[in-house]
Amino acid sequence: MKDDEKNVDRIPKGEFQEDGEVDLCEIKCASDGFGFLLLENGTYGVMQDSDDEVAEIPAIHEGIAVTAILKNGFANKSKLLKVIVPSSVRTIYRGAFANCSALREVELHERLVELQAGAFYACESLMKMVFPRSLTVVGASAFYGCKSLKRANFGWLSKLKYIGDEAFAKSGLEYFCVPVDVAYLGARAFFGCKDLTNVVFNEYSPLRNIECETFAECSALLEVIIPKGIETLKRGAFDNCIQLDNLEFDKGSRLSRVESKAVYNCKKLTELVLGERIKELETDAIHGCGELVRITINAAEPPKLAEKAISDNYAYMRVLVGRKSYTSYTKNPQYKALKIMRKG
Repeated sequence: MKDDEKNVDRIPKGEFQEDGEVDLCEIKCASDGFGFLLLENGTYGVMQDSDDEVAEIPAIHEGIAVTAILKNGFANKSKLLKVIVPSSVRTIYRGAFANCSALREVELHERLVELQAGAFYACESLMKMVFPRSLTVVGASAFYGCKSLKRANFGWLSKLKYIGDEAFAKSGLEYFCVPVDVAYLGARAFFGCKDLTNVVFNEYSPLRNIECETFAECSALLEVIIPKGIETLKRGAFDNCIQLDNLEFDKGSRLSRVESKAVYNCKKLTELVLGERIKELETDAIHGCGELVRITINAAEPPKLAEKAISDNYAYMRVLVGRKSYTSYTKNPQYKALKIMRKG
């Protein structure tokens, strides 16, 4: 079964997915092609009860605000081309527009707070999203498989704090600017984004980890500057980024740990600079990087180096360290296979 043919109920569960369950017996259908469900908070949730190509969702039904798009409410509507979401809507529930294969345009407005898991899963014709500043959550797999999605615009004033696992995986993104307040960027968030060339972080980002396989299989990715607050590159973070030629860490980097295959098969990478706080490189942490011939380590004490942590080009590899640290590196048995050189 292809990824875009999966039923939305198989989307991996995440932190923001448990609400929005719908009892179809309680849906009230209206003549305008929508169905409405009275929610516990006294407002309405909405779903589509037609095959219209354009859905202009009403802000009010029977004098009561429409504040949510129901779980799977517009899912699998193959003729749907455009959706206009009113400013009254706060939450777009799980799988709301999943598998709407013809959907090209979505208008979102301020006051929207949350896009739950799989909200636009496999909307393969969707080309661009402009997100309101009010949005704080993009759930797991929200835009998974949106292969025509080239731009996702948040802006520096965005209040976004959470990007779920696989949120943009296998999408067509070409460029992504991570909003400054994002504190969690999910595992495999951009997995398989084969057109993604650049990712930009704010230097004051609150992120502490690049999660597992966040950028794995981003085969066009050229450059990433890691913000100084990052402490761990997790397993497979940059796995198979074959065009990556600049992986840079901001001055004052807090990076302390590089997990297995975090920098793996990055064939164009020629140089890597690790900061003063680096403590450990796991097995195969830096592997398959055939052009990598120089690593600078600014830590005064040699970080723990697992067997085969740096597993290529031993004959050509140069490890540059501070003059005062040179002796401690050359006497450390974990570094005996490497050519240690003084910086400067």
